[in-house]
Amino acid sequence: MKKIDFKKEYKELFRQSDKKVSYIVSPELNYLTIEGKGHPEKNTGFEQKIGALYGVAYTLKFMFKNPDFQPPEYFDFVIPPMETFWYMNDCDGFDVNRPNDWRWTLLLMQAGYITPPHIEHAKNELIKKGKTNDFTKDLQLKKIKEEKAVQLLHIGPYNQVGETVEKLMKELESKGLEPYGKYREIYLNDSRRVPPEKLKTICRLPFRESL
Repeated sequence: MKKIDFKKEYKELFRQSDKKVSYIVSPELNYLTIEGKGHPEKNTGFEQKIGALYGVAYTLKFMFKNPDFQPPEYFDFVIPPMETFWYMNDCDGFDVNRPNDWRWTLLLMQAGYITPPHIEHAKNELIKKGKTNDFTKDLQLKKIKEEKAVQLLHIGPYNQVGETVEKLMKELESKGLEPYGKYREIYLNDSRRVPPEKLKTICRLPFRESL
């Protein structure tokens, strides 16, 4: 059976130049999610939540190797890059100077045949093996559809993505558009294995017509 790679299936979402802004429309897709708040470097739960996310994702892949557990639509797939929504509850935008008010949602794309009962089953399997942490129970499966957005690749440390976001803001302003909704980052490589100057992050900003 062919293994599906979402990065290839949805090229427009995962392939991006660092020179030219792209306009995209994301379809409704299935995501494993977990919520958090505050600056990630000052939040010990951030890394634990990432661990919970991947723990359930890989447990699901192992479970589906059992033919008796596979739904009719089953196909194997490559675990895609992690993504994050960044936002604030009291404004439509993101203020980098107010880290205590930051809110974030960690995302991991999943196949459409995966359902909430599958997620709960995976959590229970992790509990049996003693491999959960305090946040495993908080994982949810959600359908997310992003409307029109602009995106640009940032190459370099995560704490310097602001310069790329600024380019997106200027692009929208030049077209009479305004940012709307949650700012999104897609992490194309692993910060544990790649030096900061070579990190690749897609910065994505949804927009609407100016009122």
